[in-house]
Amino acid sequence: MKRCLVLGGNGFIGSHLAEALVVSGFEVTIFDNREQKRPDIREDSIGYLQGDFLNENDLARALDGTDYVFHFISTTLPGPSLESPVYDIESNVIGTVRLLQQCCKAGVEKIIFPSSGGTVYGEPDTIPVRETDPVRPVHPYAISKVTIEMYLRSFYELHGLDYLILRYANPYGERQMPFGNQGVIPIFLHAIMKGRSPVIYGDGSMVRDYIYISDLVDATIAIVKKGPHERLFNVGSWICSCFFQSSSWRC
Repeated sequence: MKRCLVLGGNGFIGSHLAEALVVSGFEVTIFDNREQKRPDIREDSIGYLQGDFLNENDLARALDGTDYVFHFISTTLPGPSLESPVYDIESNVIGTVRLLQQCCKAGVEKIIFPSSGGTVYGEPDTIPVRETDPVRPVHPYAISKVTIEMYLRSFYELHGLDYLILRYANPYGERQMPFGNQGVIPIFLHAIMKGRSPVIYGDGSMVRDYIYISDLVDATIAIVKKGPHERLFNVGSWICSCFFQSSSWRC
């Protein structure tokens, strides 16, 4: 039985992934900075370690005996990374490089990293984008993602640390917070339930790929279990949806 460490496992995607990994036969521990495991996680067998991602001692303790690391900790979101790109580099990029070093020391077999299925491609020449299409990151958030992808490849070539890069579309579903500037579906639904009109920026014609959270984690686990030779995957629904068009979100 492979032992999995889910960094950021108390979050939206991480909590669903941790549950699904247990159902799929993995031994799972969550590493998060909150004091305890979130109460709505349904699998009692999931272990929990509180710690600071940027603290090397905390990481070393968590990585001991781990086979697979799911790196679902991100200290910034697209908005804050634009406002504070230096902090984004220091916490996400440098923090992840330190994580990779610790993984090598601990004998970790593989690290799985959720990249961005939209921002890393910039303005693509064709839709849908494919894994072989060039990356053209402009936003600091996307630049950090691509930089981490490059370090993953480097550590594999130089140190033998295997990896998977999963460029996710826009996930939605239970446990997604309807606040902040990320997650348009819960934000819109929350506004409607409160009797407010959702705020749509621009003319509402912006196209996005939305994927339900259970589909996303099922795809993730299927890729991990298959152990393919490819190490880069776009994960989405392949359905183009816009914010608003003639009272419908579907384009």
